[in-house]
Amino acid sequence: MHDLRVNPKVRWAVLLSALAFTVAAVFYPLDAQVSSDSTSAGSGRENSTSSPVARDEVSMRESIDTSSRDPFEPSQWTRVAAIDLSPIAPPLVETIAAIEPPLPAPRPPLPPLPFRFAGRYSDAGEELVYLGRGDQIVLARARDTVDGIYRVETIEESRISFQHLPSGEKQILIINAPAN
Repeated sequence: MHDLRVNPKVRWAVLLSALAFTVAAVFYPLDAQVSSDSTSAGSGRENSTSSPVARDEVSMRESIDTSSRDPFEPSQWTRVAAIDLSPIAPPLVETIAAIEPPLPAPRPPLPPLPFRFAGRYSDAGEELVYLGRGDQIVLARARDTVDGIYRVETIEESRISFQHLPSGEKQILIINAPAN
């Protein structure tokens, strides 16, 4: 196997020489052009810009356009003719008018009646029913509101009809007819 260790002095010398060449390449490019206008008029002597860096700066300044044109004015923009989109798509107003309103959301199913028939009582022609809810018994007659959300609509021989007040829907409780 080869020993790849390099003497630290040699390593630093290589790194510093690479840095020096990089700095020289930045400040002294090989393809720099020196303008012929760098000599002063009448005297034939060179300007005070005799260093390569100063000559590059002068040549760069001369290449910049110094006309009186506004630098913020858009240039080389061509106007595009308006494109007629009518054959592609109908006008937006007609498209919006053609959209139908969304269908209403389906109503959630009604909860089952919480009551069971527990009995019946007639008092002077007025029909009363006993409704069981859990372990409680509620006495109700036609047009009474029970639990704040159900109204007893009618009491018939074989059924009791309720209206669910929040939704307005009707629900029916079937009563088994007594066997005689």
